[in-house]
Amino acid sequence: LKTSLLGHMQFTPRLQIAMDSARAASRGSGHAFTTSAHLLLGIMSLESGVAVHVLESAGITSKSLEPLVAVSASDESGEGEFGLSALEVLERAANEARRFQHIYCGVEHMSLALLTEQSGPVADVFAAAGVSTEQLAASISDGMS
Repeated sequence: LKTSLLGHMQFTPRLQIAMDSARAASRGSGHAFTTSAHLLLGIMSLESGVAVHVLESAGITSKSLEPLVAVSASDESGEGEFGLSALEVLERAANEARRFQHIYCGVEHMSLALLTEQSGPVADVFAAAGVSTEQLAASISDGMS
């Protein structure tokens, strides 16, 4: 486990892989910052796991996210390598981990944090897919038990 940006919270190896993929997607697109949309794309690049399965069953795929990612970073500001939307998601993910009384932050915690995004490109993806973020979050939470 690696220490995260959020104090003593640690990232699982799978989440670190997803975040590395998100950063690579951001750099590969010439974006200045990794956004929440890149984080979602990074999670979907894992191709397995509770969160990926739940999201794919709702029609959310890497392919469907690609146009979103191009738009999401066009005007986002940030700090270091992360855009403000990604920093907010990281903070919410750490809060999700604490809510489950986990000492680590994993892919499912990050997915739950993304599902709570109220506005922005990730929220737009869920709305366009016509999915209930509450139902998806419940399915992910159930899968963590």
